[in-house]
Amino acid sequence: MTLTLNPLMGNLSSTYAVKAGPSLALCSRFDFNFYSYESELQLGCELWRRRRTNPDVEWAVRKIRPEWKTASTGDEDVSGVLKARVDQDWRIGVLWEGRIKELLFTLGASLDLKKREQIFRAVGVELQYSS
Repeated sequence: MTLTLNPLMGNLSSTYAVKAGPSLALCSRFDFNFYSYESELQLGCELWRRRRTNPDVEWAVRKIRPEWKTASTGDEDVSGVLKARVDQDWRIGVLWEGRIKELLFTLGASLDLKKREQIFRAVGVELQYSS
């Protein structure tokens, strides 16, 4: 949780994030300006996709060595992340980050549900190769 105050500009910003599960994080941000009384609220989430292991192998390991624990070891089993946000004006942002071997890719879109004639505001693709 953070709280930021800028008295010269009259801006107050607060954020809060919580890990709601092993593969889910939720967050919120509220901005307020004392001089113009303008405010903005954004809600967001992250959903991690984890790699699946072979269930036949896990079953065999549990039978042979029941004391072995197959707990996740942090971020090394994450194969992709879905990020989404929405604000009070129904502007939505969606982003997918993933990896295929050494190729990192990001796909994103920004939508505005109030403008029915042009709902897509932006669409983007980013590719990175790491050797």
